[in-house]
Amino acid sequence: TNLASGEALIRQVHYGKDFFRKELGQEMKMCWLPDVFGYNGNLPQILKKSGLPYFMTIKLSWNEHNRFPYRSFVWKGIDGSQVLVHMPPDDNYNSAGSPACTRHAADNYTERDQAPEGLLVYGIGDGGGGPGEAHIELVMRQRSLAGSPRVTPGSAIDFFEKLDQYRDKLPAYSGELYLEKHQGTYTTQAANKAGNRRCEYALQNLEALCTLAWQKGRAYPQDKLDAWWKEVLLYQFHDILPGSSITRVYEESRARYEIISHEINAECDAVMRFLSGGEGVSAFNPTSYQRHEYIRQNDAWYHASLAPYGFAPLQELTPQNELDFGEDNIENEFIRVRFSDHGEIISAITKKDGAEFAENQLNTLRLYRDKWLFYNAWDIDWKYFTKPSKVLKAYRHESFIDGPTVVRRSFYKHGRTTLTQDAVLYADRPIIYFKTNCDFHETFKMLRADFDLSIHSPFVTCDIQLGSIERSTGDTTDVEKAQFEICAHKYVDLSDGVRGASLLNESKYGHRVKGNRISLNLLRSPIYPDKKADRGKHSFTYALFLHQGGCGTETVMHSYHLNKPVILTSGQVDVGSMAQTDNPAIVIETIKRAHNADGIILRLYESQGKPAACRLQTIFPHYEAIETNLMENELGSIDIRQLAFTPFEIKTVKLK
Repeated sequence: TNLASGEALIRQVHYGKDFFRKELGQEMKMCWLPDVFGYNGNLPQILKKSGLPYFMTIKLSWNEHNRFPYRSFVWKGIDGSQVLVHMPPDDNYNSAGSPACTRHAADNYTERDQAPEGLLVYGIGDGGGGPGEAHIELVMRQRSLAGSPRVTPGSAIDFFEKLDQYRDKLPAYSGELYLEKHQGTYTTQAANKAGNRRCEYALQNLEALCTLAWQKGRAYPQDKLDAWWKEVLLYQFHDILPGSSITRVYEESRARYEIISHEINAECDAVMRFLSGGEGVSAFNPTSYQRHEYIRQNDAWYHASLAPYGFAPLQELTPQNELDFGEDNIENEFIRVRFSDHGEIISAITKKDGAEFAENQLNTLRLYRDKWLFYNAWDIDWKYFTKPSKVLKAYRHESFIDGPTVVRRSFYKHGRTTLTQDAVLYADRPIIYFKTNCDFHETFKMLRADFDLSIHSPFVTCDIQLGSIERSTGDTTDVEKAQFEICAHKYVDLSDGVRGASLLNESKYGHRVKGNRISLNLLRSPIYPDKKADRGKHSFTYALFLHQGGCGTETVMHSYHLNKPVILTSGQVDVGSMAQTDNPAIVIETIKRAHNADGIILRLYESQGKPAACRLQTIFPHYEAIETNLMENELGSIDIRQLAFTPFEIKTVKLK
């Protein structure tokens, strides 16, 4: 649940509940994830608003440094939503069901005095098989066995409903459930992680366009969308997306990502042709933010100004005079960037105030030793950063102006590994883009981009599913040391209140942020269970946004723009904006047809962790607006002219 997007997690629940309802006649109330590598801080809200008030895992018992304090507790998410959690106290989802296991569970159950019963999950869980005859015989004998805790066979839902009676007596835990192990899964198998994120967003983009076309008379391709979503969701299975499976899995899933992407793009092209007419070329903005974009097409540069979820024609671009470069620098109207002979940034200054953002080097490309561990693809040495490392040094560079961009291109080589990176400034923004092509051939090495900023803050703001979370940048306590690698989606931001820097990305998840250093994990090279993991060609982009004040809506906006580029079509589309809000803190994440085809769904969330309100404007005709939960079950009428949000609240609106 760390890697899948917020919308993908919602669809996982939707399709899962739909299956159990249709096939087994059951309305599921439990989220059963025994063996997942940590749980994001917004999962309680997603579960609760999806009709899953109960959550089971055992994985936090695998913590390597700090024992997780509870086995039954109330978990509070970043918005305040609560779900009831139980971690079976035998700390195992493969329990033998023996008297030794039940005694260990009873002795290990920290909340035994508050809630007298615990769950024993016995049988063969890894690889399937379930309880065998011996397991069942052992359990049945312990229904009444002298000197052994009493074991009562029953269903998990019955257990949770009994546990719920003791909810008020149970401890509470707030924020993410961070697993102090398997942090390498944030990075291993980079191609799959890139394919996953691009497909997640491509499906959301397509749904928005299909909704507009449906309103104009085109059939909504629900069956196709369901098939694509289900396959993308399938590959989020552990061990596929985490990067801890065998070679064949990645050969096949990478090929399928390519095919799925091609099919989605073909459907997108067909929808755009249906919507467009006339001459010229138009662009579609699939984000919740106004944007100005430069587009290169047929060796010529154009630009477009686009409203949220809106269309605009491409305009010819006039020469840009604000760009310049020298032997060791590039600059635009907003920032001046200076490089060392080896390729690192040694100075990044915002021209408005003359502030220097580089304390030491920025964007140092460094190969760290990534030694063999038993769980090789899963784990990273928690003290890797104290070991000798190798800084990649550019052997050649060139600088040039290309339309609205000024570029410094650097060339690197290490053994058989080659890397070409363009540091790019666009004319209209204080962002340095690092467009990277790497042919990676290392073993037991980890490639990272390190940024030593002149910004010091006790916490870093990290983008997660439909919200953000603050984590400590300290490295003193046992908990801080254990969180040596953290997971984030589109950005991490280090701000001191006066100014800050956001490191944006479009396909990466693993970060280390301690002190004033942001370190982005780019590629790994384990040998087990896939001896070829991450070897080969990769293309990815990350970017450094230099800003004033704290982390705010501009960071969120730029992170979406990097992840969701504009979509082009021949002809003109006479739609200014499908939907937008008058408050940039409120993000419109999803536009789609309702599951039961009786309306249009818009999903929004508050992005800044503060109470907020907005007016939702839309071109979609409707006679009623209804708030629903995440499963689109109706809750009641709502006035979209006055939408109020609590911090990080996700709100789903159905237009009928």
